[in-house]
Amino acid sequence: MADGSTFTLTTNTDGEAVSNKLIPGKYKIKELTSPKGYQLNSEEYEVEVASDKACIKEIANEPERREIRVGKVWVGKEGESITAVLKADGKVVSKHEITAPSWQYTFEGLRKYDIDTGERIRYTVEEENIPEGYTANYIEVPDIMGHWIIENKLDKTEVKVTKEWENITGEKPTIKLQLLKNGKNEGSPIELTSGTTTYTWNELESTDIHGNEYIYTVKEVGETGSNIQIGNDWYKVTYGGDQESGLTVTNKKLSSWMPMTPPTRDIKVTKEWKDSSGNSLDAPVDKIKVELYKDGAATGDIKELTKDNDWTVTFEKLKAYESIENPTIHKYTVKEIGEVESAIQFNGKWFGVSYDGTMAEGFTVTNKEKTPWTPMIPPTRDIKVTKEWKDVAGNNLEAPVEKIEVELYKDGEATGKKLELTKDNNWSGEFKNLEVADGGNTNYYKYTVKELGETTGFIKLDGKWFKVSYTGTMKDGFKITNKEEKTWIPMESPKREVKVTKLWKDHSGNTITAPTDKITVELYKDGNPTGKTLELNASNNWSGVFKKLEVANGLGSTDYYKYTVKEAGEDGNTIKFDDKQYKVVYGGSMKEGLTITNEKKAPQTPPSTPTTPSNTSTTSDRPTASQNTEKPSISNTSISKTLPKTGDGENLSLYAWFMLTSGSLLVLLGIRKRKHAK
Repeated sequence: MADGSTFTLTTNTDGEAVSNKLIPGKYKIKELTSPKGYQLNSEEYEVEVASDKACIKEIANEPERREIRVGKVWVGKEGESITAVLKADGKVVSKHEITAPSWQYTFEGLRKYDIDTGERIRYTVEEENIPEGYTANYIEVPDIMGHWIIENKLDKTEVKVTKEWENITGEKPTIKLQLLKNGKNEGSPIELTSGTTTYTWNELESTDIHGNEYIYTVKEVGETGSNIQIGNDWYKVTYGGDQESGLTVTNKKLSSWMPMTPPTRDIKVTKEWKDSSGNSLDAPVDKIKVELYKDGAATGDIKELTKDNDWTVTFEKLKAYESIENPTIHKYTVKEIGEVESAIQFNGKWFGVSYDGTMAEGFTVTNKEKTPWTPMIPPTRDIKVTKEWKDVAGNNLEAPVEKIEVELYKDGEATGKKLELTKDNNWSGEFKNLEVADGGNTNYYKYTVKELGETTGFIKLDGKWFKVSYTGTMKDGFKITNKEEKTWIPMESPKREVKVTKLWKDHSGNTITAPTDKITVELYKDGNPTGKTLELNASNNWSGVFKKLEVANGLGSTDYYKYTVKEAGEDGNTIKFDDKQYKVVYGGSMKEGLTITNEKKAPQTPPSTPTTPSNTSTTSDRPTASQNTEKPSISNTSISKTLPKTGDGENLSLYAWFMLTSGSLLVLLGIRKRKHAK
């Protein structure tokens, strides 16, 4: 009004509000609170009221909108594309194809609230035409509103095996079968008894996490060289079929006249000691050990040679060949334990090691003392390390940093030796002069490398996450590949935002004008102050947002933080402005936003004081200059009852603020509310 006062109007269910008759002149209108599901229209409108016609003003509100983000994860082999279906309260509203390399899409501009009911719309996602052989899981990422993941995982598979018998009648013996996955035992062996001929392994993984299909085979427990002895009988074992149609294991009983046990042999081993001139030498140690090798492979069969056994031992009852069906003659050899490249060290002296003889005649292991000029230092090796950079699609990538460091590990333990790889050295370097073994024995060291900063196979460089993989061998060199991760994978702890809104109310719950220009709000985490503050004022509509707040205590943690706020100056839920008390009430939630309501307390009514009558009155009924002639102020909440009505002879230019609650506007000054339906 002309005196700066304001009054409010509230729209009805049709979005209309009508004022009482107003004095002709200019008025200003501004929306205070928007309807549920619509954005606040902060624009200020000026209208002119005339005495001879109604003034109608229509104001539009844009609906509140949101977005839904969808990410795609493959567990197994990746497909070419998928179609994500967006549903609003169970009804399909949109579809979009998602493809490599990002495997993500964002549905934008979605209505937040239902236009008819005013209720919040529940959005979900599904996959159209799930790829054959896959199952689909729909994961709504917790505490990150509007973020969904569609996970496709290969179905489980099963493997069936059938046991077949040949040349046997009557009751079949009990046998055991071991399932192999990529050549390694999978689970425990199963037993087929009482003539049972089939078994099926269920719920087996189809692929590894990279989509490589597993190969399942089967082996009969006890079978060696395609033969097996069950009881007193020998059987030839053959394997057939395939993983898809089923595997078969056939036991064919062999004729009883055939020798079931291959012949054996004994092999004698003798140790000789020589000086550098080739003469016999007293042994420098009390004992040595030799290991038996069969067809070039160590058998684990070890014998000890000492002075007490005349430095001679015999390996006994060695199979001449594996079986009648596999009559290839085994070649047996021996090796002295501790010998490296035909040399061994005892008591600080080096000896050359030579092997002579035959399986039939026996082997001789000769240790001949080396001359002093022979290098006494154990052999060493160099190990090369190369760095590669790849993008999400596996293409070469420009390095995001100028250098990285690689540390050498020996038998799984950090050595402290490091290499710096840079663009200048072509991202390549060498660890040099590394000991091959522990002294002069066969305890060979196993060297590996690790990139500094890598944790559980991942590293963060220049704000981006890379998956770290190690390939290669000590002989050929190691390669460290850093492959950039897909951007949608949350490698950091998820973040959230918390909105805070300030409301001003009188003791009856009506909206009032703020008694101050600004207030300060502090954020609390799990009940403790964070030091983060927001300033709320009329310019920002008494609203603000705390941004980039951690959802939980670390990546993958379920220890979720609880955020609250407190108004600066509030004590015991009470605060004072202009010597007036306000009750402070906190409401809302982290998800929907927090509210702080300052409710002005009702003024205390002073006790009535009786008036002292005058004995005489000689004064006029009209008040004197010393008497109070000020009119009582008019309450904002009842302004419509005391507004002057329009008169034909009046020509006033007045201004009023119409503070609209829940989307209110005037007719007469008549106001209609128009909502965008899209």
